[in-house]
Amino acid sequence: MKITAKPLSVPSRNPVGVVLVIDDDAGVRRSISLILKKACLVETAEDVDSGLEVLKASNPDLVIIDYPCPARMASRESN
Repeated sequence: MKITAKPLSVPSRNPVGVVLVIDDDAGVRRSISLILKKACLVETAEDVDSGLEVLKASNPDLVIIDYPCPARMASRESN
């Protein structure tokens, strides 16, 4: 009797992956997006607060964040 192994099939939520880019510099966000969009879906946010909203909504596979990335000005002023 011949036994053959089958590859393990793991269902993927999104086969191409989703990357969230958080950076306050629009040029950096655009550059990273242009590079990554060839291989995956890219979401962007301009500050930490917006990034958290996108993170909750899209559940990305990877987050790239500028350190230190500022929060919204309104959030900083209220503290």
